[in-house]
Amino acid sequence: MWGRVLCFLGSFVVWDWDFK
Repeated sequence: MWGRVLCFLGSFVVWDWDFK
């Protein structure tokens, strides 16, 4: 459960950084 949530948050942060 937590592994999936962390993976999702991590990918979202990386995507946000790419946009900036």
